[in-house]
Amino acid sequence: MNLEDYDKLAADINNIRILNAVAKKFPLDKDDLEHLKGVALWKASLTYKGGKFTTHLYRSMKWECMKAIRKRVDIPLEDDLVKSLVNKKQRSGLTDIDRIELEDLLSVLSKREKEVIEGRLQNRTFEDIGEDFGVTKERIRQIYKAALEKMRKEI
Repeated sequence: MNLEDYDKLAADINNIRILNAVAKKFPLDKDDLEHLKGVALWKASLTYKGGKFTTHLYRSMKWECMKAIRKRVDIPLEDDLVKSLVNKKQRSGLTDIDRIELEDLLSVLSKREKEVIEGRLQNRTFEDIGEDFGVTKERIRQIYKAALEKMRKEI
């Protein structure tokens, strides 16, 4: 993508509306949000491979805001994000930022994977979850591992 194409994207009112709509959801300074809008638009334009650009832009802006918040409040950006959220939930409950982050991560999973992850967040064992699905604890562990891998790729 060249600079002319980027300028067209930046001038498109629909893209600006999407960036503003996402920005409203995050407790960041106005200057930070303006910077993140530019970063998100640039990254979205570089990584866009087809489909609706607006959807790609929406997700890009959301991730940029979440990364900025992680840096500000020191939320871990580690591979086992779900495990860290489970530990946080056990200690003091999930914060709004954690809930936003978790909902976004869960959106990339299938229904079954979501249920396994949610079961683990409720401190259920693989065996307990397996009984609900009528499969072995090993199969639930495999589903859990695949779900974590999908979420890692999304980060």
